[in-house]
Amino acid sequence: MASDKPLPEYSLGFVYLPAFVGCVVGGLWTTKHGASLAKRLNLRRLKLAFALVLLTAAGKMLFRT
Repeated sequence: MASDKPLPEYSLGFVYLPAFVGCVVGGLWTTKHGASLAKRLNLRRLKLAFALVLLTAAGKMLFRT
């Protein structure tokens, strides 16, 4: 089903460029810090932290209204 609404300004197709740039810049900054944190944590704690993040995301998707 096609929409007749025009795309927002500063978009390239369906990609909103300001949000894209923000994600890239944020990702570049946090990648360095995440890698250094992963080196400092032992493997068991890292796996537990990742599991908690996944469970939190799944719970938010499952119980959102």
